[in-house]
Amino acid sequence: MLPGTQPWPHWCKRAAEFGRAERPQAAAQRAPGGTAKGVSGVGNSALSPATMTPPAARTCRASTSQQPLAPPPVAVHQSLHQAVQKAGRISCLACVYACLEAGADVNARTGADGYTPLHWAAEHNKDPAAVRAVIAALVLEGADVNAEDRHGRMPLHNAAQNIDDAAAATAAIQALLAAGAAAGAQDNNGRTPLHCAAQNSNAAAVTAAIQELLAAGAAAGAQDNNGRTPLHCAAQNSNAAAATAAIQALLAARAAVGAQDIGGRTPLHWAALNWGTAAATAAIEALLAAGAAVGAQDKEGLTPLHFAVCNSNAAAATAAIQALLEAGADVNAEDNKGEMPLHVAAGSSHAAAATAASQALLEAGAAVGAQDNNVRTPLHSAARNIDAAAATAATQALLLAGADLVAESKDGRTPLHFAVFNSNAAAATAAIQALLEAGAAVCAQDNNGWTPLHWAAFNRSAAATTAAIQALLAAGADLGAADKAGDTPLHAASRNFKAATATAAIQALLAADADVGAQAIDGQTPLHRAADNSDAAAATAAIQALLAAGADLGAADKAGDTPLHSAALNCIAAAAPAAIQALLAAGAPVNVRNRDGQTPLHWAARNSNAAAASAAMGALMEAGAHASACDKSGNLPVMLVLERHDAPQCGPLIDLLAPGAGVDDGAAEAAEGSQAASGGQGGLLRRAAEAMRHALKRKQPGEPSSGRNECVVCMDAERTVALVPCGHVALCAACAGQEAVTKRCPVCRKRVASTLPVFPC
Repeated sequence: MLPGTQPWPHWCKRAAEFGRAERPQAAAQRAPGGTAKGVSGVGNSALSPATMTPPAARTCRASTSQQPLAPPPVAVHQSLHQAVQKAGRISCLACVYACLEAGADVNARTGADGYTPLHWAAEHNKDPAAVRAVIAALVLEGADVNAEDRHGRMPLHNAAQNIDDAAAATAAIQALLAAGAAAGAQDNNGRTPLHCAAQNSNAAAVTAAIQELLAAGAAAGAQDNNGRTPLHCAAQNSNAAAATAAIQALLAARAAVGAQDIGGRTPLHWAALNWGTAAATAAIEALLAAGAAVGAQDKEGLTPLHFAVCNSNAAAATAAIQALLEAGADVNAEDNKGEMPLHVAAGSSHAAAATAASQALLEAGAAVGAQDNNVRTPLHSAARNIDAAAATAATQALLLAGADLVAESKDGRTPLHFAVFNSNAAAATAAIQALLEAGAAVCAQDNNGWTPLHWAAFNRSAAATTAAIQALLAAGADLGAADKAGDTPLHAASRNFKAATATAAIQALLAADADVGAQAIDGQTPLHRAADNSDAAAATAAIQALLAAGADLGAADKAGDTPLHSAALNCIAAAAPAAIQALLAAGAPVNVRNRDGQTPLHWAARNSNAAAASAAMGALMEAGAHASACDKSGNLPVMLVLERHDAPQCGPLIDLLAPGAGVDDGAAEAAEGSQAASGGQGGLLRRAAEAMRHALKRKQPGEPSSGRNECVVCMDAERTVALVPCGHVALCAACAGQEAVTKRCPVCRKRVASTLPVFPC
């Protein structure tokens, strides 16, 4: 055992057993001058980087052996990492030398972060002499002084954030810099060692580290990937003494006190968010003393006071608010959304901090009824707070200060409307109870006529929607309240695009005897709304829940449309077939007609989304929908395709409705035969498809259709001419004057005897 060292641990013994364990005389050979300096902890100048022999100049120890050594096992590399970690703390330098003598790889990586031995040496140390010796030994053996761990951090980053001992941290930084470490090296987040040093919680260490790095050329204004400088990091240091020391050291190096990160936030913004009570005050005071602007706004218009009220530590929030207000911060400063610090405090999810911040702001004269750009007050913000305790505390504090219970936002919603839409069940319940106990109007309507019960039914959380509905019903909410379109809360629940939530809302309302067949102004029931739900799973869930409660599959609205018609017109590609299949599975008639004689397939053809139209058509035709069914105007579904779709989208839809139909007019006329003469529906469908394809040829790709009444030939002018005797209104006046066009009806291919203007030309 070497003098001045402790007994070797078991992991070092394994390394020694594998190779040639370090002996005093070997250590002496390793150090220039023939003495084992640094091993006993007395004198390390011989092992300083300035006097080290470069690895390339040294003779490989393996060459001195008669037999070449086998590659060292992984255990030896791991032992070196462990030895390095211990060496700086218990002066176990002999362990390090034993591992090196055994052939341990000085650049091997261990741990989740991929540290090399040099990373460990730089970070884990208390003894300045020992850390110098370890770093010198590792570098002498070829350790990469700029090796990066998994996060791109180098040993110098680790040394800069060493909180154990200021002298040891300084020694590590000096040794690494002398060995060629890059003072301005950036990790994967763009952070330099100076950023790390600024967050060191040891006041003495932070000052020493910053001074050493600055002396080595580190840039005081270096920015990381988020645009933050070391001064931003120092402002967040949670140790008051360390924060002050770091800020003063950086400011002395002319760091910009008003530097902005990519969000436009200054160091003062981040100091206001410092969760250390004393540190927040210290950092704010130090920055303000250096000329920081107390009212500086970031890109969102937020001031340091907005940040202070978001502080998760109640004491720190209060301290920061007081420090900023004493420096002249505007208590009613508005951000880009018109929100004041009181709005932000009311929405904070930290109960104690939110309460403390709100009280501090109110005492400083914050306007309790202040409105943002959407005319929302702080009470609106409190009502939608996602933390139950915070929602209750903020709501009660604002109500005590005189907040208006019935204040309406730009869209006419009261705080109760916001509370019932809260996605956290506990928070929603807490806010609702606090507002109702204070006298909130349970049936207040917003600009669309929605009551809180409508919004509760449209909540995104199943647990929250159930809790909100039950709380409102217990307070006397009206199940049959109708909005401006005549929709009840059950209609709203049927349109909820979260499957679990839609089911929960429907069940909660039906359990309270909501009318499953209630009709809106257009005559549509909740089942119609469910069929038009934009989410496939939600549409299916809502339909099934309503049908289980006895909803009428054949219910017709004022136009005679059934829920299946609504499903066919659903413009979401996945939702349309899902709703159709759910309705058909329950027995909905696939060829039911509305007052215009149109079937769901007609509506599918008019669907504005080509993908949804195709999906809906496929689902309906698979269930037996008649593609040859004519409505009261004589229109087949295929004739309606051109109404809503661009030319490139029409071809596949026509093929879907009339598969196999030819496109050659001459061949069609020659093959008219008995099917055409008898007016067979199959022939009619084929000829209609031919007419649509013919019209499609004349339509420029990408040119939108102008509407349902455009001429099927020119696709430009309005249809104003009826053909006799078939009666199809298919042509415009210009096309009707062309003999070649009027020889046969372009829709049914019947011979035309005469034409009849339908509207004055």
